[in-house]
Amino acid sequence: MLDGLELLTVDEMSAADRAAVAAGVSIETLMDNAGRAVVAALLARYAPQPTAVLCGPGNNGGDGFVVAVELAARGWPVTLAAARPLVDYAGAAGVHAARWRGPVHALAPEGLDGVTLGVRSTARPRRCCARSSAAGSPWSRSTCRAACTATPV
Repeated sequence: MLDGLELLTVDEMSAADRAAVAAGVSIETLMDNAGRAVVAALLARYAPQPTAVLCGPGNNGGDGFVVAVELAARGWPVTLAAARPLVDYAGAAGVHAARWRGPVHALAPEGLDGVTLGVRSTARPRRCCARSSAAGSPWSRSTCRAACTATPV
């Protein structure tokens, strides 16, 4: 449990998403809800500050676009890096990608090498996932996404 919320495994979250879609909830709405939940958690913990949002190539990237748009609308300085050009996102992720109005940086390991991506602890930010997709990386894609998406730097 975290702040009264249960943490789900990847399989449990996938099952919950499938159940919600089967009950008539759109994927776009699921993305809105996920992104806004991240924003609510950030707003509860941090004052506005420079924030990096890393958007992968699929639906988790769509969640990231919601976070970026919502934080920017609240005056947060957001740097967004995407795994592909925004026009290449499809479905609900494409809808949310199209809402982003700021600059887009390429999400590529070489572009992030040595960058502090703001994994927060009570001490100081640590370097994280700079080469998450490189061969032999100790970071799995899901670990990087969970650790680095939409965390203040």
